[in-house]
Amino acid sequence: SNAGVAIMHGNEVVSAAGRHATFSQANRDSNGLIYSDDGAHVARCADHDASLKVCTFTDASVVTATRDQMFRIGANETRSLMRQFLIVAAVALLILVITLLVGVRHATLGLSTLASAARAVAAGDIERPFKPLGVGEIFSLGLAFEQMLANLRASMGKIRQLAFYDSITTAEPGKVSAGLDPDR
Repeated sequence: SNAGVAIMHGNEVVSAAGRHATFSQANRDSNGLIYSDDGAHVARCADHDASLKVCTFTDASVVTATRDQMFRIGANETRSLMRQFLIVAAVALLILVITLLVGVRHATLGLSTLASAARAVAAGDIERPFKPLGVGEIFSLGLAFEQMLANLRASMGKIRQLAFYDSITTAEPGKVSAGLDPDR
């Protein structure tokens, strides 16, 4: 095995088992690993009691290979998670767009019919049939347009009646028409 254990008091080895490694200087890296004097081994120590430390050590190449393998695993997992995230995000975006399109279509249902009827009335075709469609405010607007169209038709009917019907000349014999007195 390439590993070993050492009991240390300060920088002095009190007892050791396994391969021989010299750790006269406690040079620690940012991960808390201590490198041997020749740089071929790395160790990690834990306090045992007030003055003793128990250190385990192994070949630096084993730690480096393990670290590199962990980086590769992490990179692969990151790519996999990123791919999954992008797929879920794309599906969510697609569902959102479809939902918005259906919602807008539902909310504006009847608006094109109302616009077509308004163009027909503006062109003078007030007899064109109209039935309000839609939901909410679009439906309320359609009802108001239908009422306006009914009032416009009634007004136009009265205007035609007044324009083509003369109450003075069409009065029945013996009756007074339009406020005129026949004896005058």
